Amino acid sequence: LALNAAKNGTNILYFSNKERATTLAKKILAIESGVNCEKIHKHDFNEEEFGKINNAKASLEKLNISIEEIDSFKDETQRIEELLKSLSKEKKIILKISIKM
Repeated sequence: LALNAAKNGTNILYFSNKERATTLAKKILAIESGVNCEKIHKHDFNEEEFGKINNAKASLEKLNISIEEIDSFKDETQRIEELLKSLSKEKKIILKISIKM
């Protein structure tokens, strides 16, 4: 959902307290490249897959996606509010997705 919204020009701020930001980034890269996420994680891919990963990485870098790792939604309310305020000053549209509460 977040990836499709970003491709349509929406700026994305993605909060997660379930998975690390690097894990989520690898999943997004796997979706975009079509290369299995486990292969990306283990750096176990062939030359063709490497090309697909690089192409996907280049496409993703053009999108405005920010993944924020947080420990707890309750404990990090102030940080979340500051992020939202700074983004709203720039008049960006934000899609906030909570993985686990």
